[in-house]
Amino acid sequence: MIDLSRPSRRTVVLAAGAAVVAPSATLAAPKMPQMPPARMHGEPGVLPMVEDWTLPAVEATVHGKGPFRFGLDTGAPGGLHLGSRAAAALALQPAGWTRVGDPSGKKPLRTPVYPPQTIGLGRLTFDGVETDGFPDVPGPGPAIDGLLGMDIFDALTLTLDFKRRAVGFSRQALPPPDSVSVLAYPPGPFIVVPLAIGGVTVEAVVDTGQIRAPLMAPEAMVARLPTRGSPRSFGIAHTVSQTLTLYAVALEGSVRLGGVALPVTEVVYPTVTSLANVGAKALQDTTLTIDRASHRVRLAA
Repeated sequence: MIDLSRPSRRTVVLAAGAAVVAPSATLAAPKMPQMPPARMHGEPGVLPMVEDWTLPAVEATVHGKGPFRFGLDTGAPGGLHLGSRAAAALALQPAGWTRVGDPSGKKPLRTPVYPPQTIGLGRLTFDGVETDGFPDVPGPGPAIDGLLGMDIFDALTLTLDFKRRAVGFSRQALPPPDSVSVLAYPPGPFIVVPLAIGGVTVEAVVDTGQIRAPLMAPEAMVARLPTRGSPRSFGIAHTVSQTLTLYAVALEGSVRLGGVALPVTEVVYPTVTSLANVGAKALQDTTLTIDRASHRVRLAA
């Protein structure tokens, strides 16, 4: 067994008893060869959305065993991020090790890398899926067996229909961006789009794995936003590396993503990233469609 020391592409946050998953900066580590993309077989379709703590999830099999419940986290790149209980149920043994931490780079955790797995999602099968460990976080939170990273869906258009509690997969591309219903986002692991807050526009990550608050932002960004009143305490959050004391302050004006007004009345801060973060609570009355091949996203109310 070798220590791969693979850089992490995400961070895990525990906030006031709820697991919050958000993007992380890459930690310094030796470069590794990229694994080939997973091979997809079968036909796209629609599956029930299983929600827990507002985190969208689906039931899936791993090597024909299960079903397991996996969160669909738009802030999670990579393949299958498997929790320890599911790994034990599958009798998996580590093939190496990687490191997981938050963007601060402080005290990264050592987590296992498993052999590539086969995932069944309805009528779709994905072979050779890159698989690593998902850190166990203390306290109550979503009852999930791990996360499905967005790289699995590179050849598909993924729809998260929160209103109808459905998850759709298709091969149909989104139409060209119009800056209202369809937005373009830059190549990279995260969906980064403009977010209008009152008369201020900031860059925000659309992150269904962030289930603590509808909108979070770094403290420096909050200072530029139209707010009113005094901040209030919003509890404690724990990343895998540090503890954060959270605050919330009311916003002036509407919060809009493209042409959709989001149910956001306050912003929670600080975060360990430099971008705003639109979480799952802000998307509960919407349908979110992600075309990863074209780097486009559509939000419909």
